[in-house]
Amino acid sequence: MTDDRDAHQERLRRLTRALDITIQRDEGALTESDEEFLDRHSELRDLLEPMIRGSSSSGAPAATHSAEASTATPAMEAESPRRRRLLLVGMAATAVVGIVVAMASFVLQRRANDRLMAAHADSQRASSTISQLERDLRIVRDEKEALSRDREQANAERVRAAEERDATAGRSRRESAIAEFTRSWFSSSAPGVQSPDDSIARELDRAAGQIDAFVAGDPDAEPGVRTFVGMGYLRVGLWSAAALQLEKARTTARAKFGVRSREAIDATTGLAAAYHGLGKWSDADLLCRELVAAEREIFGEAAAPTLEIAARWASVLADRMDFEGAERVFRDTLEAARVGLSDDDAFVMRTTKLLGDLLRRRGRLDEAEELLRGVLALETKSLGAADAQTLSTTQLLARVIRDRGDLAGAESLALEAYAGQARLSSQDSPCAIETRFVLASIWSRQGRHVEAEAEWRRILAIERTRHGAGSVEALRGVHGLATTLVDFDRARESGELIRDAWATARSTLGDDSPVTLDLAGDLAESLSLAGGDRLAEAADLWRTTSEAWARSAGTEHPATLQARSSLASVLARQSRWTEVEEIRRSIWTCRVRIDGEVHPRTLRAAYDLADALEGEGHAGDAEATLVAAAESAKRILPPGCADGAEFSRRRGAFLARQRRFDEAAALLTETLTSARATLGARDAETCRVKETLIALYEAWGRPDLASRIRSDDEALDGLREVDRRTPAGPLTVWPDGTDRPHGHR
Repeated sequence: MTDDRDAHQERLRRLTRALDITIQRDEGALTESDEEFLDRHSELRDLLEPMIRGSSSSGAPAATHSAEASTATPAMEAESPRRRRLLLVGMAATAVVGIVVAMASFVLQRRANDRLMAAHADSQRASSTISQLERDLRIVRDEKEALSRDREQANAERVRAAEERDATAGRSRRESAIAEFTRSWFSSSAPGVQSPDDSIARELDRAAGQIDAFVAGDPDAEPGVRTFVGMGYLRVGLWSAAALQLEKARTTARAKFGVRSREAIDATTGLAAAYHGLGKWSDADLLCRELVAAEREIFGEAAAPTLEIAARWASVLADRMDFEGAERVFRDTLEAARVGLSDDDAFVMRTTKLLGDLLRRRGRLDEAEELLRGVLALETKSLGAADAQTLSTTQLLARVIRDRGDLAGAESLALEAYAGQARLSSQDSPCAIETRFVLASIWSRQGRHVEAEAEWRRILAIERTRHGAGSVEALRGVHGLATTLVDFDRARESGELIRDAWATARSTLGDDSPVTLDLAGDLAESLSLAGGDRLAEAADLWRTTSEAWARSAGTEHPATLQARSSLASVLARQSRWTEVEEIRRSIWTCRVRIDGEVHPRTLRAAYDLADALEGEGHAGDAEATLVAAAESAKRILPPGCADGAEFSRRRGAFLARQRRFDEAAALLTETLTSARATLGARDAETCRVKETLIALYEAWGRPDLASRIRSDDEALDGLREVDRRTPAGPLTVWPDGTDRPHGHR
């Protein structure tokens, strides 16, 4: 019983302490509404404390009360139920207090947690509000900046519009001045002037003389007026006069209106064309590069002004012998143009024609013919067969057909183009002169030297009168006439004509200009025909010319290879066969790499190599080379073409030199019959075959047969043929297989 009381007292103490600790811990969390609980707690503790104390005093050691215990036992036993009830009441009260305290603690804790969660939610709402305010602030700031930019842009546009109005007004005033200048010019023109060429040149000269007086009262009109007159000179091909006016216009426009002004760009465009015509290809290249950059910056990559000047630039690059660069610019220009233009657009067709002619000059005849025939079909359909552009394409196609060796077909196309051009303008217009160049070259290669010489002399006279003796056009005429004279076995006359022209070209165009190198080749050919001690001089000049071509056009350019081939021919006449074989083998190797093993140019290089092998005494190797080339020629050449006749003639000449007369006579007789039927009796190659057959019969000891062949066509008796000194040699051709200096269309 005592142990139960002690335990009970201990539990009461712990309960009281827990209650005190809980109240102390949560006292700070209580509010005024909790004061009643505290009061009840205090009352309960006051009630419990006597009980605890009583329990403590009643729990004294039994030893000290032993005497009383025996006497008090009945009384204690009487009080025992009451104490037990009090104890039970105390225990129940203690439990109730504990439950109440626990519940109070739980309620207080939950209220505290609710307040913390509410405070956290308030904090999050405040943070969200602050973030939204910051976003709103940024939006306001961005709108303010955008408004400021719009205001600045509007101000700039107003300024730009004002400047544009002023510029437009200025241009309008200058255009009015140009129109007034034109009216005053035409009103004072001499009446009755009809010629579209020389008369226009005279009128332009008179107008140029009036410019200074006219612009004295309006200096701003000077660039436009000079550009107008300069463009007029360009249209009739007077490059020097055009350059003089356009240089002044460009300088004045750049000073008055700025480098990127329309006036400066127009003058620069005309000046680039004038330099192009003058053969100042380096200067023209620089101007075109400047113009392309300016037009791209102003108008964009695919705008019409940008495309136009890019096409001009490509033509200049071609004339500078940068064929790869020219082709790249042409193709890029066409690609940009086709984004917004169709294939039958005038610019697209014109640029495609220029690309086709460039491919012809590079020797890619199949590609060139395909492009030009496609353009010709489109122009004929959209413009008509008699349009100037259609006739220009016909002339370019004639060049391709001529370079293929179909001289009759080329002549037919060239005559068609010339007749149409003469009807549209005049026989001496620049476009008609271009076609006459083609015709003269065809006649020369056909052996019609009298007609070719007369035509070249007419062309030369026109170009000297129109452009001057030192102009590119006149020098081209000298080149054509000199080549015809050489072919006509008039080397001395050709040499005298060439020397002055060559000196002029060197002083005006430079030593490495294509025109200068063409004339140097003509002079070297004249020296080689003179023979004797002039062969060494000819060899040195051919070597210098081939090196210059290699520097300017590349080691594999047709002009370089032709110059080296001519050098080998001169060395062969000096019996320097080891050098000849080395040069010709390198040319043949180059041709195989560029054109393939069965191309006509490769076959001609193989025949040249066979001649060198024969000269070195390797007849077996020479014949094997000839047989292989002949088999390839049968596969790729149409019957009766000039190349086929040449190759058969050269093989027949080889057999004759090997004294295999029967085989040679049979081959040459068959070749002569075919050449007469397809090329004509007066064709140059037909005449060479005939001369080779006559020489064979004479060497064979059959003068009767030689006489019969010689008298078979009396019309040929007075005709002097090309390269009589080496009847087995190749046909003398232009340095790149064309009719004019490299770098010209």
